[in-house]
Amino acid sequence: MGIHDLAILHRAAKKIDVATSRKKELTPILFFDTQTVRANAMVKLIGKELPEHEIHAVTHVENLLHLLRDLPVNVIVIDAECLSTMIAEDREALEEEVKKRTVILLSNDAVIGTSSFIASIITKSESITNTVKDLTNHILTISIGTVRQNRIRLSKREQDVAQLLLGGFSNKYIAYELGISQKQLVHLKPEFYKMNVKSVLELAKELSL
Repeated sequence: MGIHDLAILHRAAKKIDVATSRKKELTPILFFDTQTVRANAMVKLIGKELPEHEIHAVTHVENLLHLLRDLPVNVIVIDAECLSTMIAEDREALEEEVKKRTVILLSNDAVIGTSSFIASIITKSESITNTVKDLTNHILTISIGTVRQNRIRLSKREQDVAQLLLGGFSNKYIAYELGISQKQLVHLKPEFYKMNVKSVLELAKELSL
């Protein structure tokens, strides 16, 4: 039986709902649009396409800035129309907050005057449902790319250790399963710090396991 199968069986034995657990590990996505009705409609449709993600509609820039500071948000979707009406002070604050995050702009035009934002641009379709499909496909592509990059950063042995750690196995069992000493296992664990993780929960979030 493979490492991945062992981890799944162990979670099942402990009655852990894997799907629910993964949803909790995913960071929330913020959708910013000052038009409340449109924002709520978009979030509802996005939620249907990405049921494992937690999507928040934000309609005031002050609230957006607070959420970016308080929540572990990696993806922000912004309707580009909002930027044209945003005062310079708020725009500068937003630019500062999103520097290390993935920004996706929804625009009526393929090219817009937002050079100060490092962002992907999704051109709005005539149909809101088509716009949502384009957006969610892009978000999924980003997520898959991030997971692959993180997994590449770990060796095969480190990935095996990660799988078993996430399955809830003890150090003693992991060492036995992999045919290594507990001392060798202790030396493997610090390798996870190159992914900037400090706990099993953070490791799960990084690898989406």
